[in-house]
Amino acid sequence: MARREPGCVRVALRFSSIERAIGVAKGRQHRRKGIYQGTLKSVSMGQDLVQWIAESTVGLVSDKPKSFGDRVTGRCIGCGRTAKGKVEFEYGTCELADLVGEKFYTTLSLVSANAGTVATKQTIVGGTGKYTGVTGGWDVVRRSHRGPPEGVVVGSTKLTGTYKLP
Repeated sequence: MARREPGCVRVALRFSSIERAIGVAKGRQHRRKGIYQGTLKSVSMGQDLVQWIAESTVGLVSDKPKSFGDRVTGRCIGCGRTAKGKVEFEYGTCELADLVGEKFYTTLSLVSANAGTVATKQTIVGGTGKYTGVTGGWDVVRRSHRGPPEGVVVGSTKLTGTYKLP
């Protein structure tokens, strides 16, 4: 029987309480909500080890219209491994574009995982146009919220973080 890997998410975070711990540059606070859908492929090596990759299309809306991260779309690609039901690692990258096509890029990595919840750190690593030199990031907590067909990931997000333009 195939095991569904983490992929469907709901994100709720309070970034200000953890920004010291993850070392994100202080800057403007921002909150965003979004949805995503993607594909998930995995290979099981016996009962104990599962390696997976995922690609998702995302859409985000900021709580403040026309602010950073408002009405952006993008895609994310990532991979991870689960050993004996515990997530060992997860890494990924995202490319997000606003309505005029200017982009910013993020990386993500595993912070922690337990039953049904995976926390990742997402860091802004650059951008084009008005996003050139942007820095910042946010924390993400993912939870499944419905049982999509095998190989499909669907989720919603709520993000709070900081960003700083040069």
